Amino acid sequence: MALLVAASGAFAQQSVIKEAKKLMKGSFGAAETTLAPALTNPETKDLAETWDVAGNIQKNWYDNEYKKKVLGQPADEAQMYTSAKKAIEYFFKCDELAQMPDAKGKINNKFRGANTKAVLELRNSLIEGGIQFFNNYNQSDSAEDGKKAIDFLGAYAESAFNPMLESANLQQTDQNLGLAAFYASAAAQRMEDWASVAKYAKFAANDAEYGQSAAELAAEALKRQGNMDAYFQALKEGVQKFPQDRYFFANAVSYYTNQDKYDDAIAYVNDALASDPQNSYKMYVKGVVLDQAKRYDEAIATFQQAVQADPENAEAWSMLGDTYRLQAQDFSENATMDMDSPQYAKDQQTLREFYSKAREPYEKARQLKPDERNLWLNGLYTVYYNLHLQNEFNEIEALMNN
Repeated sequence: MALLVAASGAFAQQSVIKEAKKLMKGSFGAAETTLAPALTNPETKDLAETWDVAGNIQKNWYDNEYKKKVLGQPADEAQMYTSAKKAIEYFFKCDELAQMPDAKGKINNKFRGANTKAVLELRNSLIEGGIQFFNNYNQSDSAEDGKKAIDFLGAYAESAFNPMLESANLQQTDQNLGLAAFYASAAAQRMEDWASVAKYAKFAANDAEYGQSAAELAAEALKRQGNMDAYFQALKEGVQKFPQDRYFFANAVSYYTNQDKYDDAIAYVNDALASDPQNSYKMYVKGVVLDQAKRYDEAIATFQQAVQADPENAEAWSMLGDTYRLQAQDFSENATMDMDSPQYAKDQQTLREFYSKAREPYEKARQLKPDERNLWLNGLYTVYYNLHLQNEFNEIEALMNN
């Protein structure tokens, strides 16, 4: 009796598959609905044929909509892209099951040839749909579009690494792999889906155009996930792989300064400068660390070296002005406020000297980058006020109010 019941259940599920095959030539929705139970039923869910039929239903559906689109007829593009993605997923599942050896240890995968060809054709729709959803997300800020952009572009990138497509050598030949992986990561970053950022950014790691940006996203994802050791390791690897990229170097230094490990940060910068002693940016970063450590005289000397190496380093000019201004503020905390004291005039003169020294660097930063007011506006406001330069002060105050 038990054997009869089991046989009856298996026969019923096989009938489902046969019925779906009949429908899949034109009644795509009905074929999908009919086959659905077989995808979860214990009798059929582990059969490669089940997933092959599922994949072909979706491929036929895709082909039908794609043909309409090519002929200029009304087509359901959303269904077209969805069917392409489902077909690829189902064909991959079919291949995974078909690759399992039989009782004699042999593999007889009769599906791979045809399904590999189908997947390679369908993959283009993953990236086309993904880019469309990405653009929609940028315009609408719809979380649904953002999620679809991640799913489609991510699936495109992941598919290049599937064993079924190994013969196509997509990891070396697919010129869109890095693009898809990067934009999947970018969409995930915007949605603050840091797990997906980390997952997909790695697929663009070796891409000539997107590798650097993807590596930045991957490092940022580790930081946002709280994996600080891995984050710092990613930064150090980024410095080695992309020596001209400022993100990795600056954040590696910040990793130390955020923990008040200023000596470690300075040592790290000095190591970097040892092989690149005229790098103005690295000098600037070292100056920032010294400034944060309140080693003002050393910071000033370092910023001066930075602007000598690159007179157009507006950030270094700005920080040179900031450091003189900080010296003035620190000095003022202990300066006498007793106007009758002989020390008062001396202290006021010292303060004017600090602000006078800050003036030129701020004005230089303004000259170099007039549109980046954060580099000079507040600094010049304080300097002109304390030097009693009324006309200059009025002009800066007017800018601050605009």
